[in-house]
Amino acid sequence: MKVDAVKLKHEFLFWLHLVLTLGSFAIPFLISWQLTVTALGLTILQHIFFGRCLLLGEHGVKEDDGSTFLSHLFERLGITPNKPFLRIFMRKFAYPALLLITLWWQVYLGQEPLWF
Repeated sequence: MKVDAVKLKHEFLFWLHLVLTLGSFAIPFLISWQLTVTALGLTILQHIFFGRCLLLGEHGVKEDDGSTFLSHLFERLGITPNKPFLRIFMRKFAYPALLLITLWWQVYLGQEPLWF
């Protein structure tokens, strides 16, 4: 049995991207606000400066049609997403909201992160 190295790389990066994306929704409660602001800030900056997600292309998804990681995930699950809505929602609202939630939870309310 021959293993396709490119397909294997794409699948590995897909699963890594999935863990990072899903983890971003829990990050305000798990990781210190300093690291969270840095990680989410870099994510937001990549969208501003490059106009795309740098990791998305690494697992074989083109953004020419408005695809995002979530739209790709939904398509893999057999769901046809509204790609422009997901793109705007994640890039303009979700990541900035996660930054604000992190600061509110940890700095304003004084809650400690669960991990570090």
